Amino acid sequence: MNILLSWDLFIASIFVIILAYSLIIGLNGTLKSIISTYLGILCADGLTNIINEYVLSSNQVVQGLSLFNLQSNEQSLVALKVVIFLSVIVALTVRGVFDVQLSHMHSKSVSFFLNIIFGFFSAALIVATLLIYISGASLLTGDVLQSNIVELYANSFYIRNMIDYYNFWFSTPVLIFIFWSLITPNFQPQENIEPEF
Repeated sequence: MNILLSWDLFIASIFVIILAYSLIIGLNGTLKSIISTYLGILCADGLTNIINEYVLSSNQVVQGLSLFNLQSNEQSLVALKVVIFLSVIVALTVRGVFDVQLSHMHSKSVSFFLNIIFGFFSAALIVATLLIYISGASLLTGDVLQSNIVELYANSFYIRNMIDYYNFWFSTPVLIFIFWSLITPNFQPQENIEPEF
């Protein structure tokens, strides 16, 4: 059996890996990962825009970078944006000081089904954001698609859909979470209060 390696296969593999990881960490961990992804998007886009506008526009900084044989080109900003994005996701998912605790009013089968849904959209959000960043676009400033991935865009069905429907991938996890929050009763388990002597 010959398997043709393609970008579509690569994107599908990343989806499967993130979905499997979501099933391992559970529904609460998956929601924490999605929140971390949104924070990573804002941090990566904001920081690289600040660096580009205020630091790399300085002639002294550009001359200093040239001494070390570094150039302040778009490729280095793209790489920096991707590194910041992934670092924030990993750091907040693993060591973040916040926890997500959904009420346990639903059955295990419903939790499993929700975990698959949120895992899928978590994978879509991460992959689509990485593709937008690699293309050279900025989510905060609304830059249009640059020429960095034109060939990939033309040859890959999945990459084309990830980029074309980015707004859908970006907003759907939040919309599902809002909908689920509105239809789930607000249940607070009573804490065991020990009498004081």
